[in-house]
Amino acid sequence: MDAINSTALTVSRGDMMGGIRAVPDEMAWVSLAYLAAKLTSFPLGAWLISRLGYGRCLVSAVALLLAASLTNGLTTQFVPILFARAVQGAAGAALIVAGQSLLFEIFPRSKQGMVQAVFALGAVMAPNTFAPALQGWLTDTLSWSWIFLVNLPIGLLALAFIAAGVHAEARAPAAKPLDAIGLALLAPGMVCLAFVLQEGNRWNWFEAPRIVYLTVIGALAFAGFVLRQLRMQGRDALIDLSVFAHADFTFGFVVSFVAGFGLFGSALLIPAFALAVLRFPALQAGLLLLPSGALIALGLLGAGGMIQSRKIDPFKLVPLGILLFVAAMWLLSGANVDSGFPDLALPLLIRGFGLGVLFITLTVITLNGLDSRGIAHGVGLFNFGRQVGGLLGAAFVQTYLAYRVAYHWNVLVANVAPENPLWAETQTGIAKLLLANGQDPHQAMAASVGMAQQVVRTQATVLAFNEAFLALALAFVLLAPFLIALKIALNRSAPRNGARRFDTGTPVPANS
Repeated sequence: MDAINSTALTVSRGDMMGGIRAVPDEMAWVSLAYLAAKLTSFPLGAWLISRLGYGRCLVSAVALLLAASLTNGLTTQFVPILFARAVQGAAGAALIVAGQSLLFEIFPRSKQGMVQAVFALGAVMAPNTFAPALQGWLTDTLSWSWIFLVNLPIGLLALAFIAAGVHAEARAPAAKPLDAIGLALLAPGMVCLAFVLQEGNRWNWFEAPRIVYLTVIGALAFAGFVLRQLRMQGRDALIDLSVFAHADFTFGFVVSFVAGFGLFGSALLIPAFALAVLRFPALQAGLLLLPSGALIALGLLGAGGMIQSRKIDPFKLVPLGILLFVAAMWLLSGANVDSGFPDLALPLLIRGFGLGVLFITLTVITLNGLDSRGIAHGVGLFNFGRQVGGLLGAAFVQTYLAYRVAYHWNVLVANVAPENPLWAETQTGIAKLLLANGQDPHQAMAASVGMAQQVVRTQATVLAFNEAFLALALAFVLLAPFLIALKIALNRSAPRNGARRFDTGTPVPANS
């Protein structure tokens, strides 16, 4: 359900905009409401579990998702959809934190490799493969409303399974008061962060006063939140920052932030390339990622199985996941206007397997060493970091594309000039073709210029996408030395700060 909600506007943004008669600014707020609520609720997840327990937290989150999905599917009014999207974001974050934390509560740490791999089939594979394909089909054959209504049978089944499957021994930690001041600082900080990263490119970033103001407000609010949490440690803080004392958690958190940058950036680029350059309809653009789902599942289950059964150190699998992702982006950087699905299949399959390996290894590295008191905080921070990294990745891709399209347009269009003999020859050939089809001689010459400009615009777009794919690959290559240095530094500090080394075979007791 969260996967469907998180990708709801990927392939059907235009259809939804027309359906609710919204302008671009209004659609921006629809996306903003979802993202800001989700970012705020990840750190809030541990407190919700402490108040409600795992079972009630899961049931409440699913019930809210059902209500919000029904609202989005049945109304065409902007305000109800805005509030419903905020509810979807908050409930989705609570669902992920409670669900993933519950798995660590029920199963021993020695089995978390496969347990988290199965969990990731919904958390990672669905939004990257199944959800876009389903949404493209629903948009083309029915309407955008069914993107949300399809959640109803899933949610009803989920409620039944939760009622039957959440065991009494999976109890919550002791309840604690809500840090209202911390929440009051976090929420506006996340609204500003989401707006700046999502809309910065559309407003030309810091050339727009609103982006400057919101950046300053968001930075001050978030800094105040962090200082508040540092002051409240050991009392009623929203986030237990002691999880960062674990070297493995800190390393996994940083790498997951970087992985989120590449994951969300590439997930935005691939359908956008299919829609803008290859002119795929929504259904075909959604289906583009579907075959890679099998490779994501193979990467998840294969890596999870090796970690659990063969006791493979998950740190050794991180470079493999990164290298596969870099290779996939490098291959995609050679796509062009004549590319079709056969040309894109291999890099998409490689990307899928790499993401599967990378996600499960990072999950086990980051969370498996935390005790029962810190696991919900760790899960919330782990997902928060990946989501913020994803927002940065999407913002980078959008901005990079815009600048590179403009650059290549200026370079290429300079050749469409009367003094260029190649252009004069091309224009004459196009005009003759138009004349042969009954076009007026004067109109034929003007039309030939318009056709040439369209070709130039398409070529500029292709070149920009090629460079954007390559930029994502280079970003991982350039960050690799930093990650290696971080790992070495954390290993050296581990004996002094008491951080626990990774262990796949020994459960961590609750009172450790």
